Amino acid sequence: MRPMLCLLLLVTGLGTSARAEEDLALLARRAQRASVGIVCRGPQGGYFGTGTIIRADGVILTSSTVLPPGATDIRVTLSDGRMLPATLLAVDTAKECALAQLDDSPLPCLPLRFGEDERVGQIVLSLGNAYGVAGGEGRVSVGAGVLSGRYVLGETRSEATYKGLVLETDAPLNPGSDGGALLDSSGAVIGVLSLNYSPLRFLGTAVPVRLLRDFIESAAGAVPAAAGAARDALPREVFETWARRVTALEVERTEDVAMRKGGFLPQGLDLLRRRQPEAFTRPKGCVSGVCIDRDGTILTSWYNVAGAVTRLRARDAEGAWFDCVLLASGEVDDMALLRAEGGVWEAAEPADRGALEPGGAVFALGRSPDPAALTVTGGIVSASFRNNARFFQHDVAANFGNSGGALVDRAGRFLGITAYVGHVWPEWSLNSGIGFGVRPERIAEALPALREGRNLLAWSELPYLGVRSRGGDQAVGTITVDVQPGSAAAEAGVASGDAIVGIAGTPVNSWGELVAEINRYRAGDKIAVIVLRNGERKLIPVTLASRPEGI
Repeated sequence: MRPMLCLLLLVTGLGTSARAEEDLALLARRAQRASVGIVCRGPQGGYFGTGTIIRADGVILTSSTVLPPGATDIRVTLSDGRMLPATLLAVDTAKECALAQLDDSPLPCLPLRFGEDERVGQIVLSLGNAYGVAGGEGRVSVGAGVLSGRYVLGETRSEATYKGLVLETDAPLNPGSDGGALLDSSGAVIGVLSLNYSPLRFLGTAVPVRLLRDFIESAAGAVPAAAGAARDALPREVFETWARRVTALEVERTEDVAMRKGGFLPQGLDLLRRRQPEAFTRPKGCVSGVCIDRDGTILTSWYNVAGAVTRLRARDAEGAWFDCVLLASGEVDDMALLRAEGGVWEAAEPADRGALEPGGAVFALGRSPDPAALTVTGGIVSASFRNNARFFQHDVAANFGNSGGALVDRAGRFLGITAYVGHVWPEWSLNSGIGFGVRPERIAEALPALREGRNLLAWSELPYLGVRSRGGDQAVGTITVDVQPGSAAAEAGVASGDAIVGIAGTPVNSWGELVAEINRYRAGDKIAVIVLRNGERKLIPVTLASRPEGI
């Protein structure tokens, strides 16, 4: 990898039990001893990255983006801090791989898994010389996650040269990780980390080592092969059940929706937007949904069907495609309901509201970019209630591909759908560690209206009273307010210093209750606001306005 062409992939790791963490710690230490940092001179200047010792006599497997054809002045940093020269054995740019030889032995090495038994949802580690850490710390860095996908990439990006089957992971990758090992939980190398990625997913990928076997053995001879089984993060029975419930959606449109104005856009994210504009533009490809009954009713994200849509198709549990009609949707809740015109379907039912607790494991399931293959990214629940209790927050990698797909726990309970992913919401970047899911009880509440063809709230219909609590968002008891000039409250006669004690006959005893009561209505609705002013109780009719953009 050349430093000026680095691609930073922001992803999240996987929470594990104490026993599994101990096992991964032992595995990580063993893997680090056989992983090396590499620097060299190439045709376009200096290169750096990661490699793996795959035989005790010093054979190193890496990427052609680390050791390009004609590489010279190769220096390898070992885990004991030594920096040794190496010679280039062979390079295959089509497979994006390279081999080098150290003149030192015996050295710790890792076996390669040449079988075709990689399983989406299994635990993996990524080994990388991220930002040249091996040169300063002596050892490469380690990330944990899951094997999140397995599909074919037909185009390349950045310095990547490989097209073909890739193993995708939500384990962290950073500049300098290319050429490093993607490791399963048995300690076997299953892939060589690549610079290529899918714009639908924005997650790291690896070239499967089973596709490199002929290249390796023709250039270096036989190398140790792996034995032993790998562990799954998501139980196979859960994976297989949900593989028949999560559906791929094809959406054709003549015009897309525009990004919302306003909102909170950190300067760093704005910089990323300029450097990686495709992360903020809807890419081509299928998206995800969840079947909720055997009649082919499919729940997905509003974002997935936004714009001037001309055709919708869904892939059923048997792999056949059927046209769909859009029943209804809601932008604020980021939900849409479709009905397929035929097909074989298996249904999911939302869990109860008590299923979501911070720290609990959660997995995002989707069907993109390959509609025939389920994808899995893992993490934990970060916060139980967000956005007026419509959503919960998680740190799972969420992206264009799994938007609208299922969020489940290890027991397979349906926790919600992946929401607020896409170019419309500039506040959150893909796979940033701040993701949202529609809460299960909100799904249950919204389904009757959606089934009847009644749209949920649009942003333009969000109600806005125009007051702020003097006691802050956590205020309880008497809620004394300041009134925004020109707001609905100001126009109706609510004054700064008034204490709001009721909305439409319902008492409010905290700022949270006040907000919740206002959010029961839509912009344009007329409500009665009950205030205390100088000890006198007043009932003031107010016509709610639309919430201004950016609030």
